[in-house]
Amino acid sequence: MARTTLALLAIALTGLLLFGCASSDPVAEEPADVGDEPVAEAPLRPTAENPFVLDEENGALLVYAEVNRKWVTEPTRHAVVSSDGSNGENAIFRAGGNALEFNELLFALGAEAGENVKKDSPAGTKVEGSEFDVTVAWDGDEYALADLVVASGELADNGFTWKFGGNYEFQGEARTGCLLCLDSCAAGIVSNAEIGWQSFASGLVEFRGDGDLLPADGTPVVITYTLR
Repeated sequence: MARTTLALLAIALTGLLLFGCASSDPVAEEPADVGDEPVAEAPLRPTAENPFVLDEENGALLVYAEVNRKWVTEPTRHAVVSSDGSNGENAIFRAGGNALEFNELLFALGAEAGENVKKDSPAGTKVEGSEFDVTVAWDGDEYALADLVVASGELADNGFTWKFGGNYEFQGEARTGCLLCLDSCAAGIVSNAEIGWQSFASGLVEFRGDGDLLPADGTPVVITYTLR
């Protein structure tokens, strides 16, 4: 009888121990389903291999370019020129891509081309078309393009307003590569509506890059054209 009672007590104690261990184990949680979590995408940036990025959400076209500091000391009428054009080395910013593709991408943003400055237009004709804000960024810094250009001469105080001249047909023939000119231009896809056609050629104005603000020669930059 004593042995039976002891045996029953031992079984009961073992059961209590087993139950106690089982009840103390934490309930296994199912792994969180991370597949449904939103993942923030890094903003696209143009590169030498992919020089144009169309940002339709913000109404902007981003262009890869590099600084050409030759035009800090010498005058030029070219701000941004694609490297495959005949003026590829004549601009403050040497861009990637092709001028005709650039033209088509501005149309994709909804811009309208003025198409009013031609080779035979009277001197002083000012470009028309949709207006853009143009900025230049590198290493976390961003400037309005106008702030990186120093003007001198009779028309130096006219300022800068960037308009979409278009000029697709002439650009297709001339292949100058001009994406942005500092006075109104028959070849430039975008140019300055504040200073008329042939003003630079007539000696009424000169432009240079601002050597105090521009980074080292060859520095990659992102030029952003935002439709106003």
